[in-house]
Amino acid sequence: VYVSMELPDMAFKDLNYLIEKEPENKRWNAFIHYHRAELNFKTRNYQKAVNDYLETFKWKIDPSIYMVLGDAFFELSELDSAISYYKTGAKVQHENPKYFNRIGTAYSELKNHEKAIDYYSKAIELDSLNAVYYGNRAGSYSELKLLELALKDCEQVLSDTLKYKNYQIVQEVYEHLMSNKSEKVSNKTYE
Repeated sequence: VYVSMELPDMAFKDLNYLIEKEPENKRWNAFIHYHRAELNFKTRNYQKAVNDYLETFKWKIDPSIYMVLGDAFFELSELDSAISYYKTGAKVQHENPKYFNRIGTAYSELKNHEKAIDYYSKAIELDSLNAVYYGNRAGSYSELKLLELALKDCEQVLSDTLKYKNYQIVQEVYEHLMSNKSEKVSNKTYE
């Protein structure tokens, strides 16, 4: 209730009280720690969020915990830890394209665009209608100066059949093309 009312201090107070009230109730503690972790994440206290997510992890195994732990480590710029949690989640929920997209994004942040492309491609295999995945892959193609492939993915982003449009990446690829006007791309010169 307090979270939706934007009163995080009161919410933290109540959640801390609830944790202290029944310290041996495993199910209860997992639930409360998870919600306190979510509140910490929303208030950008990422290290505290990680600590609470890890505490939740001790009490129960919910596949979604891998995603949120990865996200918290990502926000802390601890990308190797983020990738590790995302990969574990991808093993558990191997049909969830979000894990593969997030792994790709972490590799992109590490400037390992070849690996990023591999993971974005896996996300696209699992959900070929998500424009975000094409846009992310276009960004990595662009960084590697594989501009024809980047343009192909941008065309997909602009397709009417896709959901979750990401026009920003199309603009970024276009700007990259314009800054490299005379660069050859597969026997074509863009001017």
